[in-house]
Amino acid sequence: MERFHIIDIASAKKMAMTGMYVVVDLRSPQEYRRYHLDHAMSMPDADIEDIERLNMKNERWILYCNRGSLSFRLASKMAQRGYIVAAVRGKM
Repeated sequence: MERFHIIDIASAKKMAMTGMYVVVDLRSPQEYRRYHLDHAMSMPDADIEDIERLNMKNERWILYCNRGSLSFRLASKMAQRGYIVAAVRGKM
């Protein structure tokens, strides 16, 4: 089974600023509008099918949500399908 990386918020911010990652905010549109990481796309409650439709498997990914539970579940599914993915631990 493939594994995903777990990163903290500070690392996610630095990584997002490089523009070298697909950054996905899984929170509600209201929370996204209030605050989101640089370059993040809003995909509330996305699932693996939503990710696959983007056809960006060769990219590196960062996922975050409110508490980490949704991002951890999705990151696990993505890693199982061969994505390089990190999930943010902690509250945004």
